[in-house]
Amino acid sequence: MQKEKLNFEEEPENFHFFASSVAEWRTEKNLDDLLRVMKKADFPFIVFRVELPANAGYGIRNFMPDIDPKKLIKIGFWSFD
Repeated sequence: MQKEKLNFEEEPENFHFFASSVAEWRTEKNLDDLLRVMKKADFPFIVFRVELPANAGYGIRNFMPDIDPKKLIKIGFWSFD
């Protein structure tokens, strides 16, 4: 018996990615594009998935989006030794 494959289609307009370092913060719809840009700066940075449209307005507090914590998913932290 073969397992049924589940197909999850996410609507990209419902979320975006946010990254911040001591030097800058940036948002992007594509995670690969965001990582590529942030790695060029050579500063440690953290990345979140924000469960809001890319054009949503929100504040930044302590290097992260100031939104409902349920809408914020930590992706990871990159550092360069």
